[in-house]
Amino acid sequence: MRTLMNWHDHFTLDRTTGTLYWRERPRSMFRTDRGWRTFNSQRANKAITCSRRGYLIVRLFNKLYQVHRIVFEMANDQTLGDNDVDHRDGNQSNNVPSNLRSATVSQNLMNTRMRSDNTSGLKGVYWSVGRNKWFAKLVVAGRQIHLGYHETRGLAAVARAKGAIRYHGQFARFT
Repeated sequence: MRTLMNWHDHFTLDRTTGTLYWRERPRSMFRTDRGWRTFNSQRANKAITCSRRGYLIVRLFNKLYQVHRIVFEMANDQTLGDNDVDHRDGNQSNNVPSNLRSATVSQNLMNTRMRSDNTSGLKGVYWSVGRNKWFAKLVVAGRQIHLGYHETRGLAAVARAKGAIRYHGQFARFT
């Protein structure tokens, strides 16, 4: 389990936008005057903007950190441990603290978007060629839950929505 780093020593958080800014660093954090002056002139009071696969990242002491994790820990004064940070609205760049919540890996996967190769246009709804019917399914803790075969795509979507509410709770996502 990771201990809480004092992020406030390194960053300032704008809670209304979820933006992290570098803090000016004291000379004691650097080996040379040049390194200290260079860092503070190039980064101090500037927003973190480097991204990887849609998520903002930052390098601190030669280690990469995801900005949404830092924002969550700064806003809540708690460490995440082995948990993930879930973006309630599914927008990876929306790091406003009210949009972030602690989630297990399984819970975070419940809140994923519809796959780009989806052909039904509805999350968790598929066409069964063998039965010539629509069926719905979802995944809970790595196991697929079959929600039945249905005559129409709409009925399958309703079954999927009810299943998401039952099994995914606050992490249910419908699109």
